Amino acid sequence: MNILSLADVLEAIAEFVDKCLGPLGSGGTKDMAIYVRDFCVQLCSTLIIFLLVRFLLWKPITNMLEQKREAADKELEEAKAKNESAALLEADLKEQLSKAQYEVKSILDNAQMEANARREEIINDAKAEAKRRLDKAQVEIDQEIKNKQQEIQDMIVTTAFAAATRILEHEVDKDKYIQMVNEIIEGANK
Repeated sequence: MNILSLADVLEAIAEFVDKCLGPLGSGGTKDMAIYVRDFCVQLCSTLIIFLLVRFLLWKPITNMLEQKREAADKELEEAKAKNESAALLEADLKEQLSKAQYEVKSILDNAQMEANARREEIINDAKAEAKRRLDKAQVEIDQEIKNKQQEIQDMIVTTAFAAATRILEHEVDKDKYIQMVNEIIEGANK
């Protein structure tokens, strides 16, 4: 291992400081004129560049930057206006959607009520038709029963008359016999 002595470290620091100080360092002032001339040339060039930039480029650059700023501001204002317009449009669309939903609900409710009313009407019509048909069928049945009773009565009368005619061929006439049979049948029906 290589251990540095304190003297070596101090010598290295002294060399570094001399290099940093340039002509003001331990080398003396022998190259000072060269450094002053270089400094003046650099100062003049910097001043010329500054003046050129200031008088030739400053206004166009600032105008261009101002135009960019104005364009950006304009775009921001347009975006803000469009955002507000979009918010108004969204609110309007929400309101229209709400109204449409209410109208749809109202239409569905009305359709439901009409359907229920129509169903009740159809059911009532069907019940009335069924009752009418039952009443008609009952009337037809009652009429058929009367007709059959009359046929049976006529058959009984005819049969009884035929039997009685054979038995009593000349003693009772037909009209009196029918009257008697009808009285007997009426008495039996009561």
